[in-house]
Amino acid sequence: MTPSTHMKLNHVENLGYKTDLMLLSWDAVLTEHPDHITALTPTNPSYHWGNFILFDEPPRPETSARWLELFDAEIARKQPTRHVAIGWTDEAPGDPSALVEHGLVPFDSVVLWAHRLTRPRHLRQDLEVRVLQTDEEWERACALQIMSRDAHYDLEGYTEFKTAQMKRYRAIAELGHGAWFGAFIDDQLVGDMGIFARWGTARYQSVETHPDFRRQGICQTLLWRAAEWSSRHHEIEQIVIAAEPGAPAERIYRSVGLTNESRQYGLHRWDGAA
Repeated sequence: MTPSTHMKLNHVENLGYKTDLMLLSWDAVLTEHPDHITALTPTNPSYHWGNFILFDEPPRPETSARWLELFDAEIARKQPTRHVAIGWTDEAPGDPSALVEHGLVPFDSVVLWAHRLTRPRHLRQDLEVRVLQTDEEWERACALQIMSRDAHYDLEGYTEFKTAQMKRYRAIAELGHGAWFGAFIDDQLVGDMGIFARWGTARYQSVETHPDFRRQGICQTLLWRAAEWSSRHHEIEQIVIAAEPGAPAERIYRSVGLTNESRQYGLHRWDGAA
């Protein structure tokens, strides 16, 4: 893995995108331009938010053509990318109407953070939470991530993306920058997630619980145990996670003390198989 310099990262105040770029800083190619940053992840060209452009300002109708031209020139022509992904650092939606006319779908995430977590009221003491080590454990975690995907993701495309993504996470973890955790009941993997840290900030990744074991405190226990581990192994000033606004996951994250809030806006389009 070739580390990137963080260049403009310290000037990105949007916590969601700042930690997205932090997660890319170990192996992506991050290029600074006067009004935007380009991120390329050659090991996983299907990773939308590993291959995207981050602009300094929200979209306006008059900027849409240039934004699409830049994505084509700086990302799509350089690797087999079948998507468009664009974000901006301002915590404002702007006017994306012209980009929507080109098929891009707006999204926003709530970015939650805390200096430390609140211990869950019902911490699962019967749950074995451990750092994944073996090939078999990582394969099981990847399979659980794929099984837990949102319904609008096709199996083939998502399997390609997630397999490459889990390989990235394992490589970053083995460099000492974080870990991937599994939650086990009688050796059955019932949940998994990652946490990675740099520059005093820890960011959770891909928190998933087996569909048959949801609403049983597994996610809260995973979040707590991972934060404990990260605090022991890294100097952490804040812990960050992103969620879909109003989704059940947001309520779970808030229940463990992730209550400071900011917003993250962007647009994306998937040109692959439906």
